[in-house]
Amino acid sequence: SVEDQDNKKPSEKGHTEISPENVVDPKRAKIELPEYQELMRWDSEHGYMSREDSQVYQSYSEQTLKDLSNAGDVKAMMALGLYYIEKDNRPDDSNAQFHKAAVYGATVALTYLASQAQIDMIATEADKTPEGREQGVTEIMAYYKVAAMRGDQGQSVANINAYTTVYKVRYGQELSLDKEQLDEIDRKAKAIYDDLQKQRHDLGLGDFDNSTPEVLKKRFSSK
Repeated sequence: SVEDQDNKKPSEKGHTEISPENVVDPKRAKIELPEYQELMRWDSEHGYMSREDSQVYQSYSEQTLKDLSNAGDVKAMMALGLYYIEKDNRPDDSNAQFHKAAVYGATVALTYLASQAQIDMIATEADKTPEGREQGVTEIMAYYKVAAMRGDQGQSVANINAYTTVYKVRYGQELSLDKEQLDEIDRKAKAIYDDLQKQRHDLGLGDFDNSTPEVLKKRFSSK
């Protein structure tokens, strides 16, 4: 049921596997090996993990993941975020790692932050009022918007489409956003983006690279 889905941890909703291999097939996408390797590099820089990476990071202890996270390892940040939510039920610590990963460039972390915003909205029953639901939807959509601003347009669109379906099932109506709410989503997304960028600068990191490789566009055009 929808309620059962809402009460599940992110991993139980199919979020544990953050592998690019789940969403790209070189033959189906009609890309050559060099392009595929470029795609894998881009995925790695943006927090996505291969199945091999997932197995390795899942084998690490919490302390090892902490040490790697503190050293700036984006995949360790993602793995530690998952560890906290799956094994210790520590959503605040999990969110802190996903936020940190987003600062370091992981666009996939924005999906997890949006998922937690959805869980929080339902858990607090904020969605029981029109105002609370609108506020929650704005935050969720803003995270997806930031992913698009960061160059992960395809994943952003996929997440928005998925959430639109979930919304319709849960609330029995289409998700309809008027101009005022769309403008608010844009403002919220810009605020999130600017905050992440500022934190990058505070850490001595450069501006985000928001470019989208042609091979990434090809990946989603093949789906």
